[in-house]
Amino acid sequence: MTYSPAQAGVMTGEDYFRSVGVLQDGMLPIVASSGAYPAFDSTGGTAITITDSVAAAGAAYTSSFAAYDVSGKSKILFLSYQHTGASSHGVGIGLHDSTDEGPLTTSYKDVYQYVIADAGATLYSTPGWSLIGSDTTIGNATTVTTNIVGMAIYADGTDVKTFFKGGSTSQWIQIFSALDSSHTNYDQVWLKFTGQSTRFITPVMCWGS
Repeated sequence: MTYSPAQAGVMTGEDYFRSVGVLQDGMLPIVASSGAYPAFDSTGGTAITITDSVAAAGAAYTSSFAAYDVSGKSKILFLSYQHTGASSHGVGIGLHDSTDEGPLTTSYKDVYQYVIADAGATLYSTPGWSLIGSDTTIGNATTVTTNIVGMAIYADGTDVKTFFKGGSTSQWIQIFSALDSSHTNYDQVWLKFTGQSTRFITPVMCWGS
């Protein structure tokens, strides 16, 4: 397979994210791989197994997560690609503040959770598990024949923004932009899934400061 630096840049979105101001000077790579999927720092729920560039969840249905520690960042941008498999609740990514919310678990205690599913896109925040973004006009089918899509989330203690890339030839687009100052500390970035043979595929990237 021919490696194309230009296409790799589109996949990781670096030029796009710089152009819209969410990847800024001083934000350094914390997780960065376009090859093998990096080992997770913590997981919960259905087991997830890494083989080369893919992290594949088992078939058992249960609320699940796989996370990376990012050590108390105040500004964060996280992206990954995923295939929903048969996941009946879609797949998502998010940010966690263990100082405010305690250890990351499979329950809904997450600072921000961004999910794409059949019914559209949603963005939730604690405290109160509040819906701060909802769009039923864009989503991704939760079937075994669905597309591989890219998802990204950014937060800086004032703004929360989410992004979507609907396949290898599409461009990154912004889905949500919400003013939210409830959380200013980010300890973990994580992948949300319900087992059901969900797959996460590199590139996976996280920048923070």
